[in-house]
Amino acid sequence: MKCLSQTELFEALWDEATGEQVAVHLAECVACRAALADMRTLDANLAAAHRPYSLAHEAGRERLLAALEHLDPPRVRVGLGWTPNRWMGGLTVAQRTAIGGVALAALLAGVLLWVGSPAPRASAMERMAENVRRAKSYEVTMDMEVALPGGKGSWSEGTSKLYWLAPGSMRSDEKGTPGTSMASLNSTLIQPARKPGVRIDHTRRVYWREPEQLGKPLPLSMVEGFGHFAGQADRELGAKEIDSKQARGFEIAIEKVDPDAFEGTLEIWIDEATDLPVLVRISPQLSPPSVLTLHDFRWNVEFDPKLFDTTPPAGYKDATPAELTLDERVDWFRQGLATFAELSGGHYPRVEIIYGDVTLDEMKRLARFDSPPTPEQVRTDEYVKIQRAVRSFAMLNSLFRENPDMAYYGRTVDARDKDKVLLRWQLDDGRHQVMYGDLRSETVSPERLRELEAK
Repeated sequence: MKCLSQTELFEALWDEATGEQVAVHLAECVACRAALADMRTLDANLAAAHRPYSLAHEAGRERLLAALEHLDPPRVRVGLGWTPNRWMGGLTVAQRTAIGGVALAALLAGVLLWVGSPAPRASAMERMAENVRRAKSYEVTMDMEVALPGGKGSWSEGTSKLYWLAPGSMRSDEKGTPGTSMASLNSTLIQPARKPGVRIDHTRRVYWREPEQLGKPLPLSMVEGFGHFAGQADRELGAKEIDSKQARGFEIAIEKVDPDAFEGTLEIWIDEATDLPVLVRISPQLSPPSVLTLHDFRWNVEFDPKLFDTTPPAGYKDATPAELTLDERVDWFRQGLATFAELSGGHYPRVEIIYGDVTLDEMKRLARFDSPPTPEQVRTDEYVKIQRAVRSFAMLNSLFRENPDMAYYGRTVDARDKDKVLLRWQLDDGRHQVMYGDLRSETVSPERLRELEAK
């Protein structure tokens, strides 16, 4: 049997009852297993990309202030994750879409976090931050473009229409660009504030239930409170007219907004009349270059309440995967962390917030894969192992947003610290699941956790 087409791979991704011939081929073909792993990784991160915006004001403000002081993936499910796209010259769809998740947080958040800083136009930026904090709603279009080799222009991967309503309800309608690897993408994510959400795939006519967001938001994931960031723009970009509005532009390094995200630049253009963003552009340092653009902002608009209704369309099938058991979740985390430690010589991702796409790039670098990896490298078992680890890290990322007491200490704890807490999260009964530096895991009481973290 020849290698599976993209259509057959998508069918294997979505249908649990894979045909016998396809199942046998997947068992024998390393290349198709890698491609299917890629698609699984993509699926989870598309689902996770916009979740940060569904979290409430008070929790976001608390997390933001804590993050500033220290500077320092979905209720985990089996079938979801992101994936590198081997057919697009090395820049992964995961990276492009995930930059959408990191970017949308780092665009609206970073933009707004930074504007309260004591830069030369401090008063104007403070007014903007204040106006954003007071915003009752916004609507914006997000485009992802990837540069063609040799400076021959670019192509669009897809477009998302985003809606946000205070205190934290959000909706994202995502469509792929015809003729690209994302052409079949036609999905909707709806996440009401502090309520369960739903993701709908209109192409497959299926939907997934999304868990309520109970954890603290990531540092750059809330619109409210961004004006409290004490940063400074790297340079001013002057003035120009955008959508019939006079706007001034500013540029800031992405790592100043989120040190755990990609390197690159963040550009924001602010309406001089309203002190609100009219255009945001993020340019991560990837190969080939890509740009995520947020445009056509509409602030403080009245939305139809049905926009955030989580009732699935009639005739759509419930495809919500079964939730992992605690042991399965621990095994996923252990495998991902062990893979990273094996490649890095004993340390884990040295960050406070784990992003699946960022760890993917680092693991490919540690494994000395070419940039982009060659077709031969992509077909290796090591590449498949890295993809599995990325899926694990996507799950960890989601745990930050879904669990009320999640912490990761990879900056200071490595494989040599066998008795130190590397990772912990709260269980439904109030106890905590702990993973140590040597990747042992156990369930402990709150009192015992305090003792362990005091060491």
